[in-house]
Amino acid sequence: MKRKPNKKACQSLEKVDSQINSAILQSNQRLKELGSKLIIQPRKNRLYLRGTLPCKPGDKTPQQTKRQEISIANKTLEGVRTAETKAIEITAHLKSGSFNWEMYGVKVKQLKSRTMGEIKADFEENYWRDRPQTRKKLNTFRTSCQAYFKKIPDSDRFTDSNIEKWIRSTDPDTYARSTLISLIKKLAKQEGIEIQPYSCKPISRPRILPTDREIELTFALLPEDIAWTFGMIATYGLRTQEIFIGVENHLEFFTNPDNEFHKFKVDEDNKTGERLVYPLHPEWIERFDLLNPKRFPSNATKYESKVDKLGRTLIKYGFKNEAYSLRHRYAVRAHELGIPIDDAARWMGHSVEEHVKSYQKYMDASTSDKIYRKLLNYKQELNELARLRLENQFLKERVQELEQLLKS
Repeated sequence: MKRKPNKKACQSLEKVDSQINSAILQSNQRLKELGSKLIIQPRKNRLYLRGTLPCKPGDKTPQQTKRQEISIANKTLEGVRTAETKAIEITAHLKSGSFNWEMYGVKVKQLKSRTMGEIKADFEENYWRDRPQTRKKLNTFRTSCQAYFKKIPDSDRFTDSNIEKWIRSTDPDTYARSTLISLIKKLAKQEGIEIQPYSCKPISRPRILPTDREIELTFALLPEDIAWTFGMIATYGLRTQEIFIGVENHLEFFTNPDNEFHKFKVDEDNKTGERLVYPLHPEWIERFDLLNPKRFPSNATKYESKVDKLGRTLIKYGFKNEAYSLRHRYAVRAHELGIPIDDAARWMGHSVEEHVKSYQKYMDASTSDKIYRKLLNYKQELNELARLRLENQFLKERVQELEQLLKS
């Protein structure tokens, strides 16, 4: 049986709560008259002092202050008196400049004396503790961590001035700076160090994309062994590493006469795993002789070295774009040919959201013109087809009429 609430008890609690709220109002009025910027604020069963206070250790603003609160006492009449006394005490410290968060239970975390070399070594050890060292994960660590460790000298220590020096070693508004800041935050978290809330929002700078005609002209100039690699990236929109990592595992599938549409299989050891890619333009398969694979002329074990060599060779033969721009051109070409975005994104190995984010900026007026012209041509073809159907129907009816006349 459900017990009914005790009316007298409820009324008593309401009365006490009313007395506490009244006492808070009176205390806040007295604090205001004393020139204090703090107020007593109740929340649930606790009383807090709220106002503009110096930033806590590791938390910085341009003014070095921010609206904050301090938990003081339980929500009782005695607690209100304690809160008012503390507010007067804090106000005095603020006026004299002697306020210290340690007096209110906030411990200042001292910067560790370990060198960054030691810190980076521990970070790497912790990183691999629960991760298998596959080629893909090793590559991720190399590009996202090791490449940026070079910006942080081993002999340096975690200080504000050093952090700012490391960050300034990268260009503003770039992905390099954003990645470095993210890594610095991870190192600081590992060490239990609070640092300033550094941030960087990269500004994407669109690449200049080659035209399909420029791609064809460049292919004709390149040596055969380099040309095949160039043609594959251009025709299939591959990431540059995808033509070097595990490609030999899938050449039999690629060159098999039963491989309808000449699909290419990206190896599972790459960034986004295994996937099938369709050629755009299909005629480049024959034009670039892609079904006769040529070994890239390099004995380097790291794909980065091969990518560098490819880039240098393209510059040597007058190609004005980075090799990666061939992948971007593939994305735009898919759009021009009317390939649905979800299919294009799947062929390129990323999400629809990433596809739109990365490639929308390359869809210029000329791209839109090509798509609209294709739509007009399609409508004209439909109109012509409708005209031919009507003409065909008319001829059928005329034939039937003539047949009837012959019979009569």
